[in-house]
Amino acid sequence: SPSYGYFANVGSTERRGLELGLKTRWEQLLLSLDFGHVRAVHKSEFSTEAGQEVRSGNRIGGIPANTLKLRAAYPFHPQWQLGTLLLAASGQYAHGNEGNRSPDGRVPGYGVLNLDLSHRLDSAWRLSLQVHNALDKRYSTYGLANIHSIYTLNSQGFQTPAAPRAIWLASRWPSASPRR
Repeated sequence: SPSYGYFANVGSTERRGLELGLKTRWEQLLLSLDFGHVRAVHKSEFSTEAGQEVRSGNRIGGIPANTLKLRAAYPFHPQWQLGTLLLAASGQYAHGNEGNRSPDGRVPGYGVLNLDLSHRLDSAWRLSLQVHNALDKRYSTYGLANIHSIYTLNSQGFQTPAAPRAIWLASRWPSASPRR
């Protein structure tokens, strides 16, 4: 049960996947694409403490099948670079929905846009301004299904909210290499 902290191994699971990364430069524009696909499934049949029947082939909760990262960066001046990163993940089953049949047991997929601007002060020191979740998208990256409320005694789902828009100002100075 996800709410009691006690678990038993449930037999075999399998995770098979593919990761693909491409990076290229078109004139001064840097482009990269990273794609991941994973098929994470239970390979054994079992019954959960809540009475769910899990069949071989049911998806494991908490693992999106597909993830995508698209990055573009352009140095518009010798010391300045503007960049963007699009992160996307497909939907996933929530923990507690091991049978993959609960109506409140899915976490929707999402896409989020990050922006960055950096300035190179000298050969080593760099300042950057980063805007994470630039469009202030509301989304979740994790969920629990079939949680019994102590207030209403109903079964309900829970999803963790992801971070809202955040603005970071950072300074980077490479650390000195160790002397030998």
